[in-house]
Amino acid sequence: MGLLGRLVIEVQYDFSGQTAVITGGSRGIGRAVAAQFVRFGAQVYIWDADPIELPGATSLIVDVSRSDQVAEAVTSVEKQANAH
Repeated sequence: MGLLGRLVIEVQYDFSGQTAVITGGSRGIGRAVAAQFVRFGAQVYIWDADPIELPGATSLIVDVSRSDQVAEAVTSVEKQANAH
């Protein structure tokens, strides 16, 4: 493969029954990570200042620099995760 070639490795993971919290998941790398966790079966929660719609994920408005918002979000995720 030359310098301009691209290496693509296809992997499969099983995150069924697992919960993933992705901070900064509304765009860029965070959104890509969230989409992959959804793809592999995780229950995904995206914490960001900007809510998004990503099928299979729940988006919560959370400013992770504020401990009160993080504590509230943790409680919310625990309640929702335990309900499934």
